[in-house]
Amino acid sequence: MRKSSYKMFTIIIYFIVSVLAFSITTNYILEKENKLLNKKYNAISSNLNDKINSLIQKKKNATLAFTITLANNAEVSEVLNSKEYSKDSLNKLSLLLRKETDFKNVWFQVINKNGISLYRSWSKKKGDDLSKVRSDLKNMIKTPKIKSTISVGKYDMTFKAMVPIYKDGKFEGVIESITHFNSISRSLR
Repeated sequence: MRKSSYKMFTIIIYFIVSVLAFSITTNYILEKENKLLNKKYNAISSNLNDKINSLIQKKKNATLAFTITLANNAEVSEVLNSKEYSKDSLNKLSLLLRKETDFKNVWFQVINKNGISLYRSWSKKKGDDLSKVRSDLKNMIKTPKIKSTISVGKYDMTFKAMVPIYKDGKFEGVIESITHFNSISRSLR
């Protein structure tokens, strides 16, 4: 009887040790696996974050660059200085950018020194006083200087570049370019 109880005791101890060893090993493996997954997730997240920031900065800079170029454009000056502007070269520029670049939806707006919108590439609406509804424009009129921002509007989040226009050293108005995030979302796919 003693021999059989010794065998039973040995089997029970062996079983308990085996269960403990299996449990400890499984927990150790799961813990290591979770650490590796978290490390991989953090690396991918950081990489994606860097890529998004880079794309945002690139688009913001490009929007500002062609807005600065437009500030010296004769068409923009003509919009500011004529009563009835009917040419559509800024619309053509918007279409050309859509066709030849990643900028698939570029809008232009010309605003005079009083905050009145004289031209919008995306709408025929003009003559409204934007200085009453837009604090960024009110500040631009007070202290004209180049601004580049990410703007959250009623319907969309956009990149906006505003550049003051001068003629003979005198502040005449503002050219504003608005681009959208659509090219960034396409780049991330």
